[in-house]
Amino acid sequence: MSLLKKLQARLRAWKLSRRSPESVFSAYFAKNKWGDPESRSGKGSNLASTAELRPQLEALIQELGATSFLDVPCGDYFWMQHVNMSGASYLGGDIVPDMIAKNQAEYGKEGVQFQVIDLIEGPAPSADIIFVRDCLVHLSNEHVAAALSNIRASGGKYLLTTVFVNVPENEDISTGQWRELDVRKAPFNWPEPDRFIDEGATNVRGQRAGKMLGLWRLSDLAA
Repeated sequence: MSLLKKLQARLRAWKLSRRSPESVFSAYFAKNKWGDPESRSGKGSNLASTAELRPQLEALIQELGATSFLDVPCGDYFWMQHVNMSGASYLGGDIVPDMIAKNQAEYGKEGVQFQVIDLIEGPAPSADIIFVRDCLVHLSNEHVAAALSNIRASGGKYLLTTVFVNVPENEDISTGQWRELDVRKAPFNWPEPDRFIDEGATNVRGQRAGKMLGLWRLSDLAA
């Protein structure tokens, strides 16, 4: 990377650091920042990117006997609406108020609800499965730590969250940027999960090898 590009990247990071997470992600939603033709939540949230994940998620809900499922951030609910919840109640949460209002108006019904949830500020609602996909990768290390602390304090049973198993170390960023993240590595140092789910679809833009979902039982995690 040239010196000019490095300076431009630092300037963008500094500008993001001066804004609240809500304003950052609300602007991304309003401008359709990631430009995916199917989902405003980005290329990882279209049907091709989640084709291998959806049946695995359905099987996990059944296996764990989950009766409640918290999806945060839920984004625009584009791909998740195609997941069979097997009778589990669904709560979609996001920090973007306009997106939540749109989701509630279009998809809200008995067993499917949406509300504004800020994982950084908390609190996080309790659920049998707390699903946090493609979220922590956009947060600063400080904000990741805050979100994980709120999730641990929620009283939920399981956390299922994105882990990039091939990342050598966790880079710090300003909230709103992106990098691969592995909560098993410093500064988070979480233990090994109960299992990994390989998202696959590595031939699809927005996916890549080593992108997994790790499943932790929250009661096993120290504060």
